[in-house]
Amino acid sequence: MWLLLSGRGWGKTRSENEQVIKWAKSGAGPIALVGQTKADVRDTIIELGDSSILKISPPWFMPEYEPSKRRLTWQNGVQAIVYSGDEPDQLRGPQHAKALVDDRKSTRLNSSHSR
Repeated sequence: MWLLLSGRGWGKTRSENEQVIKWAKSGAGPIALVGQTKADVRDTIIELGDSSILKISPPWFMPEYEPSKRRLTWQNGVQAIVYSGDEPDQLRGPQHAKALVDDRKSTRLNSSHSR
């Protein structure tokens, strides 16, 4: 586990998303993508930001994004699933090889849900 603690504009999101892509390339999956809300994950981590996964992924390793299923799928079969920190019980049950928790302090995750 590692923590990126720095100010705005440092590149935390870019670093996190580069790591998610590395995990996917290595076959480590499924991957949990957790943000304060599902919209935050969609906008910041997956779609809209300059450092989003869909904007920084190499063309030869571009995941398919299925928003209705809250899922990214890479051609090697690795999947990343979107979760909301506002609904931490969603994380109970599913098992993940890796997890990205963006802005943990703004979520309602506590020690019984994060390992």
